[in-house]
Amino acid sequence: MPNDEIPIALSKIPAAAKAIEVVTYLARDAFIDAKTSLLNEAALNVLTKEYSAAGANERLAVIFLDVREFKHINAVLGYIGADAALRRVAAAILQTVDDAKADCFRQHGDEFVIFLPAEKAESIVQLVEQRLGSVSVEYDGKKADCSVTIGYCIGELGLSVDALIERAGNACSIAKEMGSRSAVAWHADIEKELIDQDRQRCGVCSATTTLLVRVSQRQPGSLSLCSNCGAPFGR
Repeated sequence: MPNDEIPIALSKIPAAAKAIEVVTYLARDAFIDAKTSLLNEAALNVLTKEYSAAGANERLAVIFLDVREFKHINAVLGYIGADAALRRVAAAILQTVDDAKADCFRQHGDEFVIFLPAEKAESIVQLVEQRLGSVSVEYDGKKADCSVTIGYCIGELGLSVDALIERAGNACSIAKEMGSRSAVAWHADIEKELIDQDRQRCGVCSATTTLLVRVSQRQPGSLSLCSNCGAPFGR
């Protein structure tokens, strides 16, 4: 018997059973996010390596979700209420991917990652758009609506799982900067829409850490919008 296997008979011995229980709780604490009960970033790192070692990149898709205007939700509901909003979003994610054989993670903050079979990506993305387009959260007599920005990437030959996650995250960032209410799929030219390291002061809201996005696909010219307030910077 391999050293890493635990004989079933040990569970019948009180001291051994207690030890197994303790180890189980420690493993849970190590890989489960305390706020949402989803898998955490440590689990994401482990499973990324596992999927990579198994050569599953071609059969895998990654969906990256970011809660919109989370600072505003914090301001309205307070920190405890904002945690309730994260739990509400997490529950909606789990309900949405229930039959998709998916792994769901809270990466950190207000960001979530889903691993799922590539063939189910498009249908699940549509369901996420529908079910997380507006999620109502109430706490201590206060109410806030939250929704998510969605980016995703479907695996292909020669693409690592790490690259899948990065591309899905980049697609989500672009969707967020464009103010898109629809999911954005990563494609070969999408990152050309980003203006690298281009941060300017907006004349309307005075934001200085705003990443500008070219929206030439949305309208003629190369209009750049402030990602904070949506004001145009010019052509």
